Parts: sequence; structure tokens; C-alpha cells
Amino acid sequence: MKRTLFFMLLSAWLSAPAAWAYDFDVDGIYYNITSSDEKTVEVTSKSDFGGSYSGKVTIPATVRYNGTRYSVTAIGERAFSICENLTSVTIPNSVTSIGNHAFGDCCDLKSVTIPQNVTTIGEGAFSACDNDNFTEITIPQSVTFIGEGAFAACENLKSFIGKFATEDHRCLVVKDTLVAFAPKGLTEYVIPNGIIAIGGSAFDGTNLTSVTIPESVTAIGDYAFCECIFLTSITIGEGVATIGNGAFNFCEELTSLTIPNSVTFIGEDAFSWCHALTSVTIGEGVTTIGDDAFSFCESLTSVTAYNPILVDIGTSVFRGVDCANCKLYVPRGSIELYEAAEGWSKFGEILSIDESSAITETRQDKADGHMTVYNLQGVPVLETNDAADLHKLSAGAYIVNGKTMIIAR
Repeated sequence: MKRTLFFMLLSAWLSAPAAWAYDFDVDGIYYNITSSDEKTVEVTSKSDFGGSYSGKVTIPATVRYNGTRYSVTAIGERAFSICENLTSVTIPNSVTSIGNHAFGDCCDLKSVTIPQNVTTIGEGAFSACDNDNFTEITIPQSVTFIGEGAFAACENLKSFIGKFATEDHRCLVVKDTLVAFAPKGLTEYVIPNGIIAIGGSAFDGTNLTSVTIPESVTAIGDYAFCECIFLTSITIGEGVATIGNGAFNFCEELTSLTIPNSVTFIGEDAFSWCHALTSVTIGEGVTTIGDDAFSFCESLTSVTAYNPILVDIGTSVFRGVDCANCKLYVPRGSIELYEAAEGWSKFGEILSIDESSAITETRQDKADGHMTVYNLQGVPVLETNDAADLHKLSAGAYIVNGKTMIIAR
């Protein structure tokens, strides 16, 4: 859906008639007047198609036109987009915002210095700036907002200079929201504790295989992990409340998924096209599941829904899933509700959650008290004082307090 929408928008934009998009130009730079009273302007393009600049461009802090001096306070939407021969831009300290797609598809851009007064960087602002020399960018502390996909498809961007941008992390955090990530070969990543949100498209298309999200995170943005085609393990912390649209779609190697009780909202297409996904556990806090959330997860054989109050879903949530051969486990007292509900009733078997676990009493006795549960790769997946929480784990082998435990479904 995401890729289809992108090409539809691109097609519409490219087929639009040419238009003169500026109010005046001075020394080869084009401007729009943004406020006649405050005498401010933004840098813009000669036409809606972009491609107006090349080489090195130095933007002045002020510009005079018709006897009036204006302050340059913004880089407008698509101002430098598709400037294939643009190599560098010097932005004055008077600028406070960089618009959507302002430098998109500048394939020869080598350097941009973002001044200390910039507070906003728009959607796709530097997307597809993918030449070999565009490897590092410094984000000043003044920035409070970075739009979705601001650095998407910057394939050679190796590091961000900003909070948590260390040799190991290579991430960019703005107001405790992780908004962008440069992997440089990293495959396993533990998001630093203290991050409260993961922004839209933050990890889109990276090579990560394992991600751990701490309890401090409350929201996972739209398409945050979209097309992470090597991702096999995701641990979602108990603080997450919302999982955005398309957050994990096209994660084709993800095999099992546990959504914690803290989650209340799962967005549209959140886990669609996860072809290898065999089991899903949905915590009892979930009240909303968007259309196509698990569509075309063809390998699903087990779904566990812990909410005793029926989660109302449409017919498309499990589109493309062989529900007739997929078991649904629900709380014992809720079986009849799920059997009668549209979207859930198409599952071949609807069973009590008590029937879904093969954990023996002996194993539970040995695991009494505080438990730290690891998968066989040594990654912690659960920490609890209640043995009943073991029933929430997906099928597989685990290590509990040094002992091997098998959970079957």
C-alpha cells in the first residue's frame, strides 16, 4: 500500500503542468514572499518541477527587492528538489525551517550545514540524497521536529551528529523521539532507554535482524520498521501503547510476535506481508486493530488474543491468511463471543488459551519467583514474577533461570 501510494503521488506530481512558482529572483536565487508585514521570504524553485540550481549555492540572510529588504527565514517546499548537479548549500542563521522535500533527489549533494536557529525539518527533506560524499549531517539542538522520511534512501549516510549519535548507536533523537537511524552494517539494536517514541519511517528499509524496544517507548510511528526484510526478532517493551500504520509491514523474515498488554492500538497494515510469521500473541489491552493489520501473513498457524472483551475487527484484518487452518486462542469465557464475531469466526478452531500451552507444572514450579526468560540467541524476551506470564510467550525453546523450557502450541 505504501509503495503504491508513493508511485501514485509521484505520477501525479510529474504529470502536473509546469508553473512559475516564485515572486522574484535575486542573483539566481528564487524567492516567495511569506509575510509582507514582517518582510520575510522563503527560498523556492523557479518551477514546480525543481531542478533550478547547480554547483555551490550560498543563501543570503537578507535580500532587497523593489526597495524593500526581506529576511530569508525558510527553505520552501521542494526548493532544491531534483537539482542533480547541486553540490553544496550554505544556509544563513536567519532560516528557521526547511520544507518538505526541500533537498529531495539531490543526487550530487555533498554537504549542507543546518544553522542553529532551524526548528523544523520537513518530510522527505533530504530523501534520496544518495551520493558517496553525503555521509554525515549535523542536526542542531534547536531542531524540535523532523518529518517522516526526512533522510529516507540516503544510502551512504553513515552518521548523525546529535543526541545518542555514538559509534554504536548512529541514531538521531529529537525531544526524546528517535526519528532517524543510520545502520552502517549494524544488525542488532537495543533502542536506548529514555526514548519515548519511534518516529515514522525511522528504521524503514534497514538491514536490522534484531531490535529491542525499551519500556520507555510509548509509540511506534507509521512505517517505523517497514521493509526491514532481514528482521527476525522484535521485542516490544511493556510501555508501548500504539503501533502505527504499516509499522512492520514487509518484515518478511519475522517468525513470531508478542504484542504486550500495554498496546491499545494496532494500525492499518501494521504487520501485513510478514510472510514467515507463524504465531501472533495479542495482549489484553488491544482495543483497536486496523484494516489489513495481518493481511497476507500466509504462514500464520496460531493467533492468541488475550482480551476477554471482543476486539471488533473487519473482514480484512486477516486477509490472505488461511484462517481455516489457523488456530485462535482466546480467554475461556470469551469463546462464544469470538465464534459469533465477524472477522474472528472464520478461524478453523477457536480454543481456550489454557489449551494453547504445553508448559508442565514441574517447569512452572522450578520457575517460581523472579524469572528472566531468554531466547536461544541470549536475547531477554520476558522478565516477570508471575509464572502465568509464561503462557504469553510464542511457541519455541527458551532459557529460564538457567533451565531450558519448551513451549508448544
